[in-house]
Order: sequence, then C-alpha cells, then structure tokens
Amino acid sequence: MLLAFDTSTAACTAALFDAHGECIARKDEMIGRGHAERLVPMIAELLDGRIPESVLVGVGPGSFTGIRVGIAAAHGLAIGWGANLAGMSSLALLAASAAAGGETAAASNAIEIHNTSPNAGKAAGTDSMTQQSGAKVTLTFSPV
Repeated sequence: MLLAFDTSTAACTAALFDAHGECIARKDEMIGRGHAERLVPMIAELLDGRIPESVLVGVGPGSFTGIRVGIAAAHGLAIGWGANLAGMSSLALLAASAAAGGETAAASNAIEIHNTSPNAGKAAGTDSMTQQSGAKVTLTFSPV
C-alpha cells in the first residue's frame, strides 16, 4: 500500500492506494490553517489500522509551514513503519489527478504544469514525464 498526502495548500489531503494503484480510501478537507493539528488524525482515520509500505508527500510549491508539516509527518511515519519515503511536486500531483484526455493546468508564480494529450509535441525548454494513465505531464519552469 501507498499513503500519499499533501499539505502545501489550504486543503489537507490524503489517499491510500493498494498494490495495483487503486485508490481504496481518501480524505480531503479545506482547513486553511491547522494542518499540524488535523493531518495525523486524518491519516489515522484513513488507514484504519493498516500500515503502508510507502509514503508519498507533496513537497510544494506552496505554504512553507504546510510543506514543513507534511514533510515532517511523512518522515516520522516512514521511520516508524519502516516504509519507503518519496516526495513529489504538489503541482504534478494535482495535474496527475485530473482525468486523462483533456487539458489541465496547475499554476503558481514559479511553475506551471500542463496535462496535454499524448500526441502533443514537446515544447523547447521543458521536461516531461509519462503517468501510468498514459497522459503526458509537461513541467514548464518560468522566472518569478
């Protein structure tokens, strides 16, 4: 199982995925502030006694305090469970969660992500990665 969560925005979001990548439980709350108080109880409710083998945490861009809360929780839980730990761009997670086939954009002042159709060409100066769904996610870095 994989536990994924993100605390970089006003939302506190967590999801649990099985070995086949299917989402088996999820929670999402718009809390504004208070991630430190809400995240661990949310994860406990989500897990319902299960222990994941891997933890994936959103690492921003976003709220500095929210990112610190998420990374600290992920690190502590991974150590306690002996789980693998990885971080991923919060914007890439947002773009990957969109339905494949259409165009999706997630943006901040520094990074913009476009989820384009698989036949779209790769623009100069961009990096891309292919999701399991086959959708192409292109990361475009802009000066702030």
